[in-house]
Amino acid sequence: STAVFANAGTTQTKVDARADWEASNGGVWSGTAGFADTSGIVHSSSGPNAWAPEGSYALTAGGSYSSNPVEAQVYWYRLRGDTVSSLFGNTFFATSDIVSGDVVARRAAGTRHSLTYGGSLRASFYDLTLAPGDSFRPSVGVFAEDQIALFPRLTVSLGARLDKFDSFGLQVSPRVSAVFRPTTSQALRVAVNRAFR
Repeated sequence: STAVFANAGTTQTKVDARADWEASNGGVWSGTAGFADTSGIVHSSSGPNAWAPEGSYALTAGGSYSSNPVEAQVYWYRLRGDTVSSLFGNTFFATSDIVSGDVVARRAAGTRHSLTYGGSLRASFYDLTLAPGDSFRPSVGVFAEDQIALFPRLTVSLGARLDKFDSFGLQVSPRVSAVFRPTTSQALRVAVNRAFR
């Protein structure tokens, strides 16, 4: 037998808000919030699926602070994507909550070194029909980079990032780059790095 379904497009609603405040010390505080939902049919590798009317939305909220030496931010992101198979009637539930935070600091060390360092935390909570045994994934990362002005026209950067994942263990991502400026309007850059995704 052949399964038949009525095709349809999708509709989306999206609302975003942001507020900024500059403190007397020059630091800037920012807050954001957003909401989006969708309805209709989405085509995926599992076939056409209709978004459940009571549970297909995204919520975001976050805050950040930025000053001369330090930047920090924290965000929360929720995605709810319940669907029903248009061909077979199977229901899939999918909810994820992600909370993340980052801190970056910069400072000069002597006359030739510019240091950048920081860290990040991320906690992901899942409730997925297709992966019932996997509900939480934490990760933490730290990094440091030293930008060295070897000569007036040559700058070298040395850096590394360490990330710890519950499922992949410790990952090291080193990077080295050099920038040569033959003139004030030209720059040549060479970089070698290793990244984990």
